[in-house]
This record gives sequence, structure tokens and C-alpha cells, in this order.
Amino acid sequence: MSGIVIQAEGLSKTYGRCVAVDNLNFTVYAGDVYGFLGPNGAGKSTTIRMLTGLIRPSSGIARIMNLDIKNNRAKAMQGVGALVETPSFYGCLSARENLNIFAGLSGGCEEGSIDRVLRMTGLAGRADNKVKSYSHGMRQRLGIAQALLPKPHIVILDEPTDGLDPQGMRDVRQMILQLKEEGVTVFLSSHLLFEVEQICTRVGIIDRGRLVMEGDVKSLLKMESGPVEIRTADRERSLHVLSGVSGVRVLSCNGESLFIDAVPDAVAEANRALAQAGIKVYAVIPKNASLEDLFLQLTEGSREK
Repeated sequence: MSGIVIQAEGLSKTYGRCVAVDNLNFTVYAGDVYGFLGPNGAGKSTTIRMLTGLIRPSSGIARIMNLDIKNNRAKAMQGVGALVETPSFYGCLSARENLNIFAGLSGGCEEGSIDRVLRMTGLAGRADNKVKSYSHGMRQRLGIAQALLPKPHIVILDEPTDGLDPQGMRDVRQMILQLKEEGVTVFLSSHLLFEVEQICTRVGIIDRGRLVMEGDVKSLLKMESGPVEIRTADRERSLHVLSGVSGVRVLSCNGESLFIDAVPDAVAEANRALAQAGIKVYAVIPKNASLEDLFLQLTEGSREK
């Protein structure tokens, strides 16, 4: 694996007695598409604002390209594009004019770069319309275009699909995959776990400001066993039989299928119990765990807060 490009060491942020981020440690490597996940209020946006130097940490260090953001922000942010929360633009100007202003303030851009990012974000057809006529989703696309304008080697995106319709979400997913192919490192926070599972190589999950898990997506999912689908000829009797099998918990029903959570030995016992009861079992199908399953398991306590 290539070198470290983003790193948090003991990163914390407090507001009075409120601890927004608590001793956070994570590592992003060159070429990663890193998904930064957590429930609402877990500290994702606060962390991103510290990574980009918009707020200062109470303690700990945020580094980009081995440079401490607190002491070397200008140098560390060279080659970094970022979309942090809701982007702001001049509503009376067009998308192209807004990007021209941003380019001028940030040292200019290569010829053709504005047209390139407008095409990448699906705004080429509305490039000369005033931004005040844009929907929330279109403004979000323009924010992504702004982040991509300097052809960065690191892109930090805070909820990049917020406000987008399904087609827009798909377009952003394809754009991120394109950036990955070009060797760009992408760090994104998102609540769309299915999308993250498809595009991210590594994830970090935080809960109440603390990292609860980090690692390669495929490896993490292999650690988790998903539900088991059992297809039978008699769902109601099957429910009654399975309720008496130790180590088996029925999660849901769908037609002739029952979905159970069970330890490996209990799956065989469930099948045996159904057969002894004279219930025909058509199939026993283990299901792969999803990133959503893992996320909900790790952050279950937050949903009760």
C-alpha cells in the first residue's frame, strides 16, 4: 500500500462540556476511497472541518501529506479539493462565473478546467445560468465542481450526494470511481451506506466522536456473518418450531422465506428441528453481511439517544 496522505492522531474537539470529537485516530492511504461514516451528530463534519483547517482542534493533530494542518495549513492544502457542508455561491452570477472567481482567488487553473469539471458534474448544459435558479442538488454539484477545479490529488467531500436525485447519486458515484482510476485519493462522509459499500476501498466508522472500527471494506464484511434465509413449505409452523431452537432468532418473514440470525451450529439444528416436525425445507441460504448491517450493529446505542 502507498504512503499515508491523511492522518488523525488523538484528534479532539470540545465546546465547553460538549465533546464533539474524542481522541480520534485514523489513517488514509494514497489511492484510497475512504468512507467516513457515523450517525447524525457523531462528529463527521467537525472532523472534516478540522482536517481542512476551518476550525482548530482542542487537542491532537490532523495531518495532510505529513503536514500539521494547524501550523502549515496553506502548504498542506495545496493539491487538496474540498466540499464542506453546504457550499455558498454568488446567486446573481452563473456557475461558470462563480468558478472563474474561485479560480482567480486560488491562483488560477489550467485552460479548459472549468469546462472539464462542469461536464464531470453534469452542469455543462446550465453553466451560464444564474446560480440563484439552481436547485439544492445543482448547487451541491457546483460545490463538487469547485472542489475538482484545481485537479487535486486529494478530494475531501462532506455528504457529496446530499440533495441529489437517484440519477445524480449515480453520477457522483461514477465520478468518484473515475477519480479513483486517475489515482486521486477520496475522503468522503456519507449516510448512504449502499453507495459507500460499492465505491469505498476502506472505511472508518465513528460513534459519539470516537472511532469504533476502521479497515478494508471487504475484510470487515468477511468478519460479519449475515442473516440466513430458510425457505419452507409452512411459514407459520416454521416460526413456531424455530422459536424453540436455542441460538436462533427470527428477524423477518417474506413469503415462504424466513430470515434468522443464528450461530453456525444453530443453523444446522434449526434445519434438523424443521425436518423432525415434518416441515419441508426447500433451501437454507446464508446471506452476506452488508456495510449497513455492520454500521447498525456498531452504532446501535446512538439510535436510542
